[in-house]
Amino acid sequence: MDFHPTLGGRLVTSLSYLSLLFLVPLVLVSEDDRFSAFHVRHGFMIFVVTILGNVILLMLDTIAQGYLYPYLGRLFNLAIVVACVYGIYLALRGRTSRIWGISDLLERFPI
Repeated sequence: MDFHPTLGGRLVTSLSYLSLLFLVPLVLVSEDDRFSAFHVRHGFMIFVVTILGNVILLMLDTIAQGYLYPYLGRLFNLAIVVACVYGIYLALRGRTSRIWGISDLLERFPI
């Protein structure tokens, strides 16, 4: 779905994918702006997945005596970076599109 937000709106919305900066568009954008709400929800879910995923990987790494996180952790964090870059690209282009894995989580756990 394509929207036609202003350049300022797209720039502010793109902050949704930069860790805790998802709070900036959450505060600054009006409640009825579906474009910004879409990206804030996705940015928040990426933030939650990053925190929980790293905690789980570190716990598993403790069990595996330090052999797991250097490899799986890097792959996991690379996937997070790719999702964030894709989200920023979509926000700056004024588009909304599914982000693999993140959109599926949002369907299962609506926020």
